[in-house]
Amino acid sequence: MRNIFKFACAALLGMTLATSCIEEVDPTSVATDPQILGSSQAQAALVSGIPATMNEYSSFSANGYHYAFGYSSIGIMLDLMCNDMSTPAHYYEWYDAWFTNQYLGQDYVYAQYVWTYLTGLLFNINNVIGVVEPINTEAKHYLGIAHAYRAMARLDIGQMYEFKANPYTDSIQKGVNIEGLTIPDLRENMTEDDTRNNPRITKEALLEDIKADLDLAIEYLDGYARTQPSYPTLAVAYGLKARMHLWEENYAAAKEAAQMAITLSGCTPLTETQWTDPKTGFNDYDSNNSWMWATSLTSESNLVKTSLLNFSSWMATETNFGYAGINGGGCYRTADAKFYDRIPNSDFRKKSWVPKSNSKLEVKFLDGFSAENVPALASIKFRPGQGEPSDYLIAAATDYPLMRVEEMYLIVAECDARNGDSSSIESFMTTYRNPNYTCLATTPEELVEEVLFQKRVELWGEGRIFYDYKRLALPINRYYEGTNHHEQAQFNVFDGVAPWFNFSAVRTERENNHAFVNNPDPSDTVALYDEDGIK
Repeated sequence: MRNIFKFACAALLGMTLATSCIEEVDPTSVATDPQILGSSQAQAALVSGIPATMNEYSSFSANGYHYAFGYSSIGIMLDLMCNDMSTPAHYYEWYDAWFTNQYLGQDYVYAQYVWTYLTGLLFNINNVIGVVEPINTEAKHYLGIAHAYRAMARLDIGQMYEFKANPYTDSIQKGVNIEGLTIPDLRENMTEDDTRNNPRITKEALLEDIKADLDLAIEYLDGYARTQPSYPTLAVAYGLKARMHLWEENYAAAKEAAQMAITLSGCTPLTETQWTDPKTGFNDYDSNNSWMWATSLTSESNLVKTSLLNFSSWMATETNFGYAGINGGGCYRTADAKFYDRIPNSDFRKKSWVPKSNSKLEVKFLDGFSAENVPALASIKFRPGQGEPSDYLIAAATDYPLMRVEEMYLIVAECDARNGDSSSIESFMTTYRNPNYTCLATTPEELVEEVLFQKRVELWGEGRIFYDYKRLALPINRYYEGTNHHEQAQFNVFDGVAPWFNFSAVRTERENNHAFVNNPDPSDTVALYDEDGIK
């Protein structure tokens, strides 16, 4: 395992960041001159800075932090914090803090990067909303894009930083009960005085802000036909609304919004051929009718040119250059053994991982690759671009899904399950995933758990399932007979939310925003099991 200590010591903070000082994010990616108000070309350039920030090459990237490549990297962190993704934790592993629950407090670069990146993303979105006015149809569409992105960002950040009580960390910090608090009010046109005295707001207050964003996104995106997959549509806005209603536990509204997203999108779930295609599997928006929203990298992207700081490097096992590749760092992303064993062979999604040695499951590898090349249960869900294993300018120039229609089907299924109705999950599974599927759940609680398991299988590696883990306090079970989790990550948490699900902001946020009260450091708060099964 990589020497964590040397990086953690180097990470002790010397940089200043508050909600008023987020200009650290690359200022060249977004224009902010108020003169753009009268220029549609300038407005288009301003809006294009938002998806550019999703794949950001920043000062962190340039300084050699190999997880510093934007939104898709945050997704990898989130998946590794849950239960379904494991890793051998090779010496070159840069994500070890997130799966070993170490060095996640306010004084380390891990907290700094996540907070800096996500608040910087919001800062760039706010630049658009603060300058563009809905004076014509084109401007309304630009604003609709920005409000949808802001709803997404607020949803994600709010859930990550919302403090949820747990047996491991104290909810009273500096005399303040922080339970239910999320993030400071991060909006357009804030003054320096605003940001210097900007307390965290409640979940309920943030939900009102998100609802306002989505109302405007739905209004402004009506009739919009996008020009690239990174721009959200009306269907995406309803999909975000479904996610929002899940967070607030309004399941009737979540179902209605998800059904609207399915209808408006015209999308259909991936077929087995599309899912398992060695050349286009989970790397190409245009090769399927499932992806509702995506970000894209081209061969001209700085992240692609690094060869290492991109999603393919870390998630495409069939590469010869990346960290996950057989000739690279060997930082394989593997399925949790119990999770994998629960998936029947008749479900084609099981072909997303290298089968165990005694398995009769046939999976499609790129030419020159086989199960003998990599460990059992290593992911082959995410293929290198165009099926190219060696030329990183091609292999890493891929698309990354931000929303798939399958998520909407599974939101509907969860909402129905809460009423004891299994018809939605049975229909989805038998029609699109496993013709032999039978739902054996007999109570609403069991049915919800079954739907969530299918959602975990469906969205593995896509950075989404963390929000369900935290929302519902799903258990962490990494220590068991036959576990394939690294010995420094073998935690079991069955009593409430895992403490590392409550993200800590960087220390300098408090130093510059005097009303800010941080979440406690979750690091090392849950004891590991030893070889005898004793904490």
